[in-house]
Amino acid sequence: MAMTWKQMTAIEPRLLALYRAARAERDTGGAYYCANHVWYTRYKPILLNLVGWYAWRPELRSSECYDLAYDKIYQALPDCRGCTCWPLPGLG
Repeated sequence: MAMTWKQMTAIEPRLLALYRAARAERDTGGAYYCANHVWYTRYKPILLNLVGWYAWRPELRSSECYDLAYDKIYQALPDCRGCTCWPLPGLG
């Protein structure tokens, strides 16, 4: 049975802290804001130690847990604006 976000954060409270930090992230209104840059430099390196195959807690060592946490936290970030990430070629 797949683990829920609530179950995951009960096991590893730092996941909830990371989610809250992502929700608090703001587009400062400069020339551009790149959520992907913020994600890959600030959030994903921390996430890798909390959930997925390299998690400190064995209960969270699965691709299902990783995917759920990745999606939940990434979606909490503001959208990209004015960067080269969006629109992606062929999609925009």
